[in-house]
Amino acid sequence: TAAAASLAADLLSGLAGAGDDAALFARVARVVVAGGLVPGGDALAAAAASAAAGNLCGVGGLGGVSAGGAGASSSSAAGGAGGAGGKAAPGAAAAAARAALGGPLRDADALALSLAASVPLDVMPGLPDPTGHALPQQPLHACLLPGAASRFGGGAGRKGTLVRATNPHDFDLGGVRFLGTSGQNVDDVLRWSTIGLAGADGGAEEEPSAANRASLGDGPRRCEALRSLLAWGHLAPTAPDTLAAFPFKSADPFVMEGCPHVFFCGGGREFATATAEVGDDGRVVEAGAEGKGGSTVRLISVPDFSAQPVIVLVNLRTLDCHTVRVQV
Repeated sequence: TAAAASLAADLLSGLAGAGDDAALFARVARVVVAGGLVPGGDALAAAAASAAAGNLCGVGGLGGVSAGGAGASSSSAAGGAGGAGGKAAPGAAAAAARAALGGPLRDADALALSLAASVPLDVMPGLPDPTGHALPQQPLHACLLPGAASRFGGGAGRKGTLVRATNPHDFDLGGVRFLGTSGQNVDDVLRWSTIGLAGADGGAEEEPSAANRASLGDGPRRCEALRSLLAWGHLAPTAPDTLAAFPFKSADPFVMEGCPHVFFCGGGREFATATAEVGDDGRVVEAGAEGKGGSTVRLISVPDFSAQPVIVLVNLRTLDCHTVRVQV
């Protein structure tokens, strides 16, 4: 996955590819990472906790900790001072935990640095990223991407190419309004509804069976969930009941004001896209209805790169989209 991510960054930066591929990526105006920039969040946390608990050997064992921070154990490290009984001294355990965290963070920073040097880059936080999990998620701290943030993060009156965005994220590009999330809101809606399931009307009193969920594709269901959110005019209808969210007293930040041209979510298992027709009154038009006017909204389910290593490209003129699969 790390090799595929590096190749994807090279493609988007114009450092790889030839012929038609090079011409295609040369026209990319902006790159958006919809969560999960820091690789292996769960494994990273487990490795750091294990190291902090002293399950790695002593100082001499730091060289045995993998760059990804996952799967590290006493068997992967050489013994060292303070490692009596297979446990590390407190200082060594803390150093091991820092080493387990450092590798993936350096990789993420190098990836962001490579991209931001060539094309405007928006980095959204996601569920595994080291930031608060309650929506709206706040931007990744600059210290997590020190190289990219210091060189391309802007400040002092200058505009940088790196945007540490929130989740949800709303921006305008060439007159096209994009609105999207890293996928937690869509996951929760699908968890507690029958949206996209055969013979369902969109509501459920109990969670649908795993067999019924597996009978339909993940991507199309997520696009149907996006269509429902658009119709409801709300990004997180299940918050705060089953989806963590900050409390707001005077206004609801998840109410959708206006209609985006592109509505996307990350964190899926597969790519899918669809369209929704929105009438002049701002309501989603049922399929087959005529005479409502309005506009077309492009719905996109962006897959988790580790599940399906693809780059999703959107044509700003037509709103058509297609994917480029990254193979190493």
